[in-house]
Amino acid sequence: MINTKHVNFLKQIRSSIKLYSLKKQSNYYIKNKDQILKTSVKEITRNIENDKIFIRTYETDNQSLIEKGTKYNIEKLEFTRHVLENSKNLISGAIGENLVVKEIKKPPVTTLFMIFICTTMLLI
Repeated sequence: MINTKHVNFLKQIRSSIKLYSLKKQSNYYIKNKDQILKTSVKEITRNIENDKIFIRTYETDNQSLIEKGTKYNIEKLEFTRHVLENSKNLISGAIGENLVVKEIKKPPVTTLFMIFICTTMLLI
């Protein structure tokens, strides 16, 4: 069995090692405080400079920025319009064929009735 003296001794060793590590880390931060702060601030400074450049560019050249942002969508819409304009005859033909197919699929009684009505209209 391990008596309490040995347990306390192990705890003291562990605490000493932890304390040594923390003191070493603290000394590092104290010695390198300026360098650590400069490194941290450098990224923020770079972001601020980039934002200033963007704002300056936006204020002077906002029309071209808007055109660049919408260029792709405008080209896509123009392409769609061009395809639709070039295929309007095909679409009209397909609609006509579809109507003919529907008319042919109607029951014969309805078709005969329509023929009868059309011939009577012609006779009148």
